[in-house]
Formats: sequence, C-alpha cells, structure tokens
Amino acid sequence: METRELNTCKCINAIPSNAFDVFTEYDATTESVIITFNDLNGQQDMEGYYVYLNEHWVHCNEDQELINKNMKCTVPLGTVMGTPFDFTYGDLVQAQIADVFDGRVESELSQLGGTAVLPELAIIIEKASKWVGSYDQIDSDTVFEAVPTHVTHPMEFEKMYIGESIVAGEGDDKVGHFKLEGQRDGINVGFFKQYYGVATQPMGTGSLYQGDLSGEGMTLTGYYETMSGGEKMVIEYDGVTYDKEGADFYKNIFNLSKVFVE
Repeated sequence: METRELNTCKCINAIPSNAFDVFTEYDATTESVIITFNDLNGQQDMEGYYVYLNEHWVHCNEDQELINKNMKCTVPLGTVMGTPFDFTYGDLVQAQIADVFDGRVESELSQLGGTAVLPELAIIIEKASKWVGSYDQIDSDTVFEAVPTHVTHPMEFEKMYIGESIVAGEGDDKVGHFKLEGQRDGINVGFFKQYYGVATQPMGTGSLYQGDLSGEGMTLTGYYETMSGGEKMVIEYDGVTYDKEGADFYKNIFNLSKVFVE
C-alpha cells in the first residue's frame, strides 16, 4: 500500500500534513482537560489522529473512532498529572496532534496549542474533607516473633480530597507538614504522604496508601507501605528478611471514613 512521507501532502489543501489548530481547556466539573483540534488540510478517508501531551501519546476517554470523527479528546486530570505527562497544579497544558493514515503515523507532531491552565492546589484543597480512622502496625518488640502483635493506632487527615481522578490533601502531625498526592481509578485509590521541610523525611520518604472506596465513596480501606527514597522499607536481620504477609513492620492495613464538618 502506498504511504506518504512525513509531512508531505496528499491532501485537500497544499499545506504540510502536521498543520492543525489545537485548543485545550480545563473543565472543572469533570476535572478533565478537553482537547479539540482542526485539520487544516481537511479530513480524508482512512485518516485519523493521535493526541500527544508532553510529546507522549495520551489515551482519551473517547474511543479512536470518536476522536477521528469529532476531533476531540478528553483526558482526566489524574492522567494529565501522572507519568509520563507529569503536569502539576497551575501548569499550562498544551497538546499536539499527529496525522494518522490507515493506522500509520504520517506526520511529525503539530505545533503546541491550547490555553488550559490546571487549578492551583489551594483550589482543590477548598473541596477537601476530614477523614478519620485507624492503621495497624506491628509492635516493635514483637517483630522477630513467630506471630507478631499488631497494634491499632488512630489516624486522621484533616484535609483530603478524593475527586474523579485525583487525590490531594495537606496537614500537619507530630513529624511536620505533609501533602497528599495521588490518583483514583473507579473505586481504586492510591496516594503518597510526603513531608516537606523535615530534614529526616527527604523526597520519596513517607507512606504509600492503596485501597478501595466503598459506601458511596465514604469509606476507604486498604494497605499502607512505608517508603524511603522511593523504595519500600524492609527489616533484615541475621540474613532473614521480615516482609511476609502479617509479619511486615512496614506494611499493614488502614481504614478511613469521610467526615462532614459543618
């Protein structure tokens, strides 16, 4: 089958095949970035489009047929802020388009386009709620016993927001000031608790929480892991690693319930 060279034109208009008008906007209601575009060549049979953020192809809420037909791509905020796109609060989000013919990418990426600005963290925190609950941890005096003792401790996040696709929050405890950042996918929720301005808690050191929502989004239960430098901590002693289920000092259960404060 004949294919076009990159950026050559076998099109309606005699301009390069990577010529698009690209627009982005942030929709606060759905917490999504909406990307729309115009093909300045006009669309042909068997022609489609891929959408890119930060030079990485992005999966849209719409299927490929709808993207090709409507020239529209909706991307959840959690995706935009996740790897490999890595946008953050307050960032300008611009997109690029690649021309696709018969399933093959046939143009370099278009020029960046769009004016969407992600909300500042403070705006998200305004929607946060108080969450209270507990977590279990092995009594340090029983770590090396065959059946270690698990102790339940209270826990509280004064300001945590679980949105359509993101998790955000902040607070203070006896260690210092921390922020919560993560993602939601349906009932699955994961977020990281990172301290700031605490010498003993450098970046990548904190707690990773992963759990499931239930009770119409009012309860979150799962496991937490203690991290150091981006890696889960483990106890090793006398050639033995103590990380089996139920005997791991740095992994245990937690549960949280949302509290409405008037």
